[in-house]
Amino acid sequence: IEVGCCKMPRGKAIQFTEKDILEVEELFACGLTAEQVATIKGCSVDTLYRKCREQINSGHLRADAEVIKTAFRMAISGQYPAMTIFWLKT
Repeated sequence: IEVGCCKMPRGKAIQFTEKDILEVEELFACGLTAEQVATIKGCSVDTLYRKCREQINSGHLRADAEVIKTAFRMAISGQYPAMTIFWLKT
């Protein structure tokens, strides 16, 4: 029995098309996690970050922006006093 280096079997190299890359950004913009997106795309989280780092970052920013816009609209509407108070405190 050989002891020492144990190599994990590697899968075939995954190629991301432009469509795949845009889909990754959309999935992150919807709030999915890296693990969820990697499962959908059939790759590891490391591969996802290696191939789509920019799209992951922009997807997260888009999701955050949508939440902020919604919170702001709620705060200024007068219908959600708790959100108005929260907005003013933060």
